[in-house]
Amino acid sequence: MRTILIAIIALAAVVPARAFDGMTPQLADRLQTLGPGELVRVNVMMRERYDPEVMASMARGISRAERRAVVVSELRRFAGDTQRSVLDLLAEAERAGRARDVRVMWLVNGINAWVDAETARRLAARRDVRSVDWDEEIPLDQVLEFEAAAADAPRDEIAWGVAKVRAPDVWTMGYRGEGVTVAVFDTGCNYNHLDLRDHMWEGGSSFPKHGWNFADNNEETMDYNGHGTHVCGIVASDGTAGTQAGVAPDATIMICKISGVESTAWEAWQWAIGQGADLGTLSFGWRVYNNPDYATWRYASEIQLSAGFIQFKSAGNYRRSVNTTDPLPWNVSAPGNCPPPWLHPDQKLKGGLASMMAVGATTQEDVYAYFSSMGPSSWETIDPWRDYPYENGAKMGLLKPDVAAPGNQIKSCRHNDNSGYRDMSGTSMAAPHAAGCAALLLDVDENLTPKDLSEILQTTALDLGPPGKDNDYGAGRLDVYEAVLKLLTPIELKYFRAAGRADGILLSWAPGGGRSAGVFNVYRERRGKSLAKINRAPVSGRPPFHFFDRDVEGGITYRYWLELVPHAGANRTFGPAEARAGVKAAAFAFAQPRPNPVSGTVTFAFSLPSDDAGAELAVFDLAGRRIATVARGAREGENVVTWSVADGAGRPLPPGVYVCRFASSAGSAARRLAVAR
Repeated sequence: MRTILIAIIALAAVVPARAFDGMTPQLADRLQTLGPGELVRVNVMMRERYDPEVMASMARGISRAERRAVVVSELRRFAGDTQRSVLDLLAEAERAGRARDVRVMWLVNGINAWVDAETARRLAARRDVRSVDWDEEIPLDQVLEFEAAAADAPRDEIAWGVAKVRAPDVWTMGYRGEGVTVAVFDTGCNYNHLDLRDHMWEGGSSFPKHGWNFADNNEETMDYNGHGTHVCGIVASDGTAGTQAGVAPDATIMICKISGVESTAWEAWQWAIGQGADLGTLSFGWRVYNNPDYATWRYASEIQLSAGFIQFKSAGNYRRSVNTTDPLPWNVSAPGNCPPPWLHPDQKLKGGLASMMAVGATTQEDVYAYFSSMGPSSWETIDPWRDYPYENGAKMGLLKPDVAAPGNQIKSCRHNDNSGYRDMSGTSMAAPHAAGCAALLLDVDENLTPKDLSEILQTTALDLGPPGKDNDYGAGRLDVYEAVLKLLTPIELKYFRAAGRADGILLSWAPGGGRSAGVFNVYRERRGKSLAKINRAPVSGRPPFHFFDRDVEGGITYRYWLELVPHAGANRTFGPAEARAGVKAAAFAFAQPRPNPVSGTVTFAFSLPSDDAGAELAVFDLAGRRIATVARGAREGENVVTWSVADGAGRPLPPGVYVCRFASSAGSAARRLAVAR
């Protein structure tokens, strides 16, 4: 009888979830316990919010970097306009010792602060405030979605989860996540681990520890728990210490250390977007009985989507409590219950979109883990959406999880041993597998949108369980190799050139359209001789490609063809390119700009061994932002270019130090330029 009674009480306490309005009951109860002069941490949410659809339309058709800049700038402006009088109230309370640590959350148009009871009541009474809620710290053991941990010895191997999603097959194509930054929202990271230390985001003097600690609001991002390091290792560890545990071993990790306080995640999200992270992974979960602010989670996820940001979230480990504390349609924890960026065709019941890909956990046998949370989810009780109705099983709700990935007995990096590993289980381990897969896809094509990534990953996953997308496996267990093959299209070459040298002939080529991964063979024809393959091993890697043919006679003209052997589709042939052997060519060179420092016009000089239409001379600031493109294309031999030291709009550059980079198929180099006015 006692067990049944507890279950009934739990169910009564958690359903239905509602959007917050005014002062929440949780805060009202907490205020009753405050002592004189005691402060409580609250989230103040403004009633007025930026329409994510309007935001998305403003950012449509521009590059991802430009899109982020537009979204961040507009949200900051909007928050400044709508929060001004509330911030004035809080500033007055701070001077009176009734408030402290006021922080603006422009992503969700909210404010986080410590306030006394009187200030909390004044805030809740305002017509421009939607809600004031107790920003309660949920203990880590309640929000971290992992089951067990055990030490494991280093050994020379590829972790089973990495192999199961077929990441090594993608590495052989030349894609390892290079240039992709993954924000990891977790307990921090051991940035000194041998497998991770070369893959840390560099934030300069402002962020010397490769990110930010939002739990304590300081720069120290070291992991003292172990969960975050394990998650980071699944995303991008490179196997230096013995085990290849990372799906995208050349990706970059941006550390966003958070806690069980909801606002730490929202602050981390807005910071990561502002710093240029490409995607995120979150393995914390707020359960329905924690009374999370579902409306703010949904809104924040929709704004992330407007900014072109996708997030992979652990579905939760609550399948065993589906009949007690975590009932349907709330078994998938927040914010994993938010919609994905693309709706699978099996999702017949339509509704809004957001950034969130919930990831369930599978075993080595491709069976869902006993703990992995199940769908569906629903927003039928949450204003203003009230979409994806469930109606106690009468309707389908929102299919969740979206995909599944390895999450049982996963080996990854240890936080308290710079060369150690440990095994952990949970959907916490599944989500970073998915984030690593997305990083590999972005390595193939950096312009993929959240919708593209969501669709490709769902439609290429290995279907498990009932046919189609279901509430155990989602669309299936991830197969990133199949995802890459689907993404690839036949290429065209931007150029294919042959240039004579004193000791041979240099071949250079680069793709100019399409994304067909594969390898190249080189064929040579001497006048009057038959065509013959001359490369011993296939030419592969990242473009531009080069092959040097030394087996030639001086003064003889040779013709060359390329054969592309793609990973998918039919072979293709390109050519011919022709050159005469024994010709001395100019070497690649990029001289120091003159004068330097400069106040007026500057002159650049550079040399190339052959014509290169793809060569480019550009100027960047020290944060890596492109300021101006000085020249495109260059001739064989010496080239001289003058520049008026102005940006792309013709505005003179302010004084400072800039980086001038000349890149071509023959090489690249950078020079510093000081501007003095």
